Amino acid sequence: MPIMCEECKCSNWSCNECGESNHNDCGCPCCGCKCQTKEDEKWCDDCGKNVPYTSEGCACQDSTALAVHIDNQPTERRKMLSLKRSNDRKVTNLVTPNGKQSALANTFGLPAGKLFSCPDATSICEKVCYAGRLEKAYKPVLATLMHNWGLLKDADIDTMVELLDDMLVDFINDCERRNAPKLFRIHWDGDFFNDTYTNAWKTVILNHPEIQFWVYTRVASAARMLKGIDNLSLYFSADSENVKTAVDLKLNDGIRMAYLAKTFAIGKEDIKEMIGRPAAKCPENNKQIPLISTNGSACVSCSLCVYSKSDIIFSSSKK
Repeated sequence: MPIMCEECKCSNWSCNECGESNHNDCGCPCCGCKCQTKEDEKWCDDCGKNVPYTSEGCACQDSTALAVHIDNQPTERRKMLSLKRSNDRKVTNLVTPNGKQSALANTFGLPAGKLFSCPDATSICEKVCYAGRLEKAYKPVLATLMHNWGLLKDADIDTMVELLDDMLVDFINDCERRNAPKLFRIHWDGDFFNDTYTNAWKTVILNHPEIQFWVYTRVASAARMLKGIDNLSLYFSADSENVKTAVDLKLNDGIRMAYLAKTFAIGKEDIKEMIGRPAAKCPENNKQIPLISTNGSACVSCSLCVYSKSDIIFSSSKK
């Protein structure tokens, strides 16, 4: 049975020149047929149409040239070439009426671990990583993260910026349509895997002052690159293995610390000794507020991290 053209919705599935009707695209003028390829185009089996080729091949097959024809793709193809946001009940900026689920995707993730996006993960981090456990438990979650990783890991900065910016424009539109605050958590899973990627995020954060971003990172170079941005709440994630770096960033660069200890009592004493001042306990981690409720998500209703109000202590034992 003929399938409609995704662009023009026609069912003209035969080419006037070759009569072909069973290939991956229709014979209408908006798509063309393999036999009607122009001199500066080639037929791409992945795209299912004639597309401009770069010297590296079709842009859909080359992440560094990904932006060449994203906007010219059918809707479903554009989705494949777009980054995917995630719903996270703890950080969401809009909850369902019953207060049990996220109603708007306001975060973004990459696969965790040193083999992927976390070059400076400590052994403590890897042991307690809740995001890594979710990757193993839920295949759709891992699929989304790997999709994002595939688009970004080898991309150049221009492609990264375009992909991230397109994602954020969609986020802004969703917020305005739903009358939700423009609050975006970078990396519910994953981290800044190289300087090019960090610079891409810096560019889009600066380009969208209407969004309040917050992020935790264990990559010191990324923290230094991102410090001092008005609409970014930045935390360096620390534990006993990288705490010297965290103290240096705190005292010399003014970067907030998110410190993970075995218990809140240990964390309180460590923080006091390290920086000479107290830090707040994460109220959700301390079981003082729920993960999500009709009052909002834990992070948004608390807002300490969202607006960089305090250094934060987390407990791996939640005690």
